[in-house]
Amino acid sequence: MLRFSLLLPVIMLMVACSIIGIRSGIEQSHYEVVELLRNNLEIRRYEPRLALETTIQGGDWKNARSQAFRRLFNYISGDNQRVSKISMTAPAKIAMGASGSGIEIAMTAPVEILPHKDRLKMRFFLPSELDVNTVPVPRDPKVRVISVPRQTLAVLGFTGLASKSDLVTQHDKLTKALASTHWDVQGSMTAYFYDPPWTIPFMRRNEVAVHVSDRKQ
Repeated sequence: MLRFSLLLPVIMLMVACSIIGIRSGIEQSHYEVVELLRNNLEIRRYEPRLALETTIQGGDWKNARSQAFRRLFNYISGDNQRVSKISMTAPAKIAMGASGSGIEIAMTAPVEILPHKDRLKMRFFLPSELDVNTVPVPRDPKVRVISVPRQTLAVLGFTGLASKSDLVTQHDKLTKALASTHWDVQGSMTAYFYDPPWTIPFMRRNEVAVHVSDRKQ
């Protein structure tokens, strides 16, 4: 009972933090800010990363997001095949699954969504402790581990629910803002989400991003 009473304030603090969007203890993808164009618009450079990816064909936007998230979350919760021993060092959280072969992997931020007209693609970026030799193999054939190459992205931050229409609006703002700079847009939009769905909307950290190239080079 005493132990629970000591843990209760910590649990309540963690819940409160998630509601207001504080991402305590969650590894985030590392990047270098190449240029700050304005307060919520910057050019970032990401080094190569490992990611978990799945694609949902057609269907309602909200349901597709939910379905994709469940697939990827199942993987990090142990629906995978252990291929080699993984270090217990943080941020990778290792625990044997019920079958004795799957392992649990720490959640990272952000979650990436690549929306298209007829499909939705979602990615979880894997903890930096994992590499191509230690990452577990997905059991679900609809989930795959991919290597994301080095990227230069223009990123615009915003808050709110981030519906599909919100993403389109923010993407338009991003491309218009870039039109007067020396950065050329390359490819289609992607979106980053940093907070759980129960976070208060105005406290959420959302971003839209596009690949860019520098006309000066």
